[in-house]
Amino acid sequence: MESLTVIHTNELTALLRAALREELSSLLPPPSEPFSEHPDLLSRKETANLLGVSVATVDNWTREGRLVKHILGPVVRFKKDEVLSSLETLKTYRR
Repeated sequence: MESLTVIHTNELTALLRAALREELSSLLPPPSEPFSEHPDLLSRKETANLLGVSVATVDNWTREGRLVKHILGPVVRFKKDEVLSSLETLKTYRR
């Protein structure tokens, strides 16, 4: 004998969303860092770590023209070779 169960529409919506989310996650590849395939492009935080300064200092140096930022869509990146080549110049500013 079969029985019917009554559920609220909010519960049904939540069940459907969970089922769809699970199904879609099994079909889609996991998200990756957008620039992980470009190790020569550094985030602000990575640049700060490389230089041994804070992110605020990286922002100040960028605003002052000591570092060159590259805007890629909604994000800012720094070219590692440019950061390294400006290292000597930046050291003189830190003193």
